[in-house]
Amino acid sequence: MVAAALGAGWLLLLYLKGQPITLSARGLGLAALAGLGVGLAEILTFVVFSRGVPSSVGTPVIVGGSVLLTAVLGLLVLRETLSWSQLLGLLSIVGGIVLLARGA
Repeated sequence: MVAAALGAGWLLLLYLKGQPITLSARGLGLAALAGLGVGLAEILTFVVFSRGVPSSVGTPVIVGGSVLLTAVLGLLVLRETLSWSQLLGLLSIVGGIVLLARGA
């Protein structure tokens, strides 16, 4: 609800400033998928913590996993490219998740 209200407020502000707001079927579809992804991540958070996973492990794994999933979707769906530094950052996230999971 909060995200929808903030998004609507932002669109209203752009409209009041005279900025063009272009809607497309693809853009609306991607926005809907993003909302679904956020909702699933929140549900996953509740499931993980209800199973007794410490927040010091669960939170970084969920956030890091979200970043990885977003990057992969960007590569596959939006045909984005990664620089070497971005790839190194993603590999660092994977390494961090592995270290956290081993320590749990």
